[in-house]
Amino acid sequence: MIAGVPPQPGFTAPKLMWLKAHEPLVFAKINKILLPKDFVTFWLTGRHVTDTSDAAGTLWLDQRKRNWSSTLCDASDVDMDWLPPLLNGFDTAGEVTSHASAALGIPKGIPVFAGGGDAAVGTISIGATTPGQSFISLGTSGQLMVVDDTYQPNPDQFVHAFCHTLPERWYRMAAMLNGARPLSWFASILNCSVPQMLEDASNANLSRIPLFLPYLTGERSPHGDPHIRASFYGIEDSTGRAEMARAVVEAIAFMMCDAKDSFGANVHMTGIIPVIGGGSRSPLILQTLATTLDQTVGRIQLGDQGAAYGAALLAEVGLHQRSQADLKGEPAFSDVYYPEKQPELFMRLEQYRALYRALKDFGKS
Repeated sequence: MIAGVPPQPGFTAPKLMWLKAHEPLVFAKINKILLPKDFVTFWLTGRHVTDTSDAAGTLWLDQRKRNWSSTLCDASDVDMDWLPPLLNGFDTAGEVTSHASAALGIPKGIPVFAGGGDAAVGTISIGATTPGQSFISLGTSGQLMVVDDTYQPNPDQFVHAFCHTLPERWYRMAAMLNGARPLSWFASILNCSVPQMLEDASNANLSRIPLFLPYLTGERSPHGDPHIRASFYGIEDSTGRAEMARAVVEAIAFMMCDAKDSFGANVHMTGIIPVIGGGSRSPLILQTLATTLDQTVGRIQLGDQGAAYGAALLAEVGLHQRSQADLKGEPAFSDVYYPEKQPELFMRLEQYRALYRALKDFGKS
C-alpha cells in the first residue's frame, strides 16, 4: 500500500484526473502543483515547497519512504517535475520577499516555515507527537488520530495512514468529511445560531429523537462512500426542532464511534482524549462523545486555536527556540467529560448503523 488509503474523489490526484478528462486545455497549462498553504508560501517567498503531511493527502506520496512516488504519478498522468520539494514542518521554506513585504507591510526577510496539514499540525498543538497518543478534531470535517513511529496502513477500513509533518512520525487517521459541519448546516435550516440550536438540542424529548445520517458530502472513513447522503428517519407528529437538533448532535458522536471501531483491536486509547475544533465548545457534544465512545474526553484550553497554535510551535522549532522533543506534552484541560449510562443512546447507535446499511446503495441508482 503506497498511498496510505484507497483513492477517493476529495484527494488531489483524482481531482487532477478529473481535470484532464473534463478540462484538457487547463490541464495542459499545468506547470506546478501547490496545495493551498503552499501557494501562500509561494506568494510570500517565491519558492515552491510543501511538507510531508500535506503531501500525504495528494495520493502521490510514498508514505513509507516519504518521497514522491513515480508509480502513483504515472497512474494519474502527473509529471513529477510539477511537484514541489518535500520538507518537514519546521524546515525553512523561504523568506518574505520585497514584493510580499510591500504588499503586506511586514519586514522583508522574515523566515517562513513549511508548516503542515491542519490535522497533523493539530496534533502538535496538544503535544500528541509520540506513538500511541490520540485526539479528536471536530471542525468542518472530523478526525480521530493516533500517532505512530511506523507506517501502518489499514485500507480496508479507509483509515488514512499518512506521513506526519515531523520526521520519523506517521499517524493513522479516521477522516470524516462532515465533522461538525452538520451543526452549521442545520442551524442555517432553522435560521438560528449554532449555540441556539445546541440549546434546543439540550431540551429535547429523549424519547422522541429521530435518526440522522450526517453524510452531507458523502463519507471517507470508515465507509469510503462518495454516494451516500444525509437524511432524517423516524420523524413523526411529536418531532420538533429540538429533537431533530439532538439527532444531529448524536450523529456526530455516532460517526466518531464508527471511526474508533475502524482502527480495529490493535489500537487502545487510554487516558483523557483531547477534543479540539469548533465542535469542542459544546458540553452536549462532548458528553455525547464520552458516552458513545466509552472514553473520557476533554476540552483543552487552547482547543479553538488548534492547528494555528501548532503551526506557531513548529516555527519555534525552526527558529531553534525549542526542540522537536519539546513538542511532546500533556494538554491542559478546561473541562473533562466521563461516560454515562444511557442505554437508549446505544440503541440509537445500532439503529443509525442499520440505517446506513439500508440506504448505502440507494444513492448509487
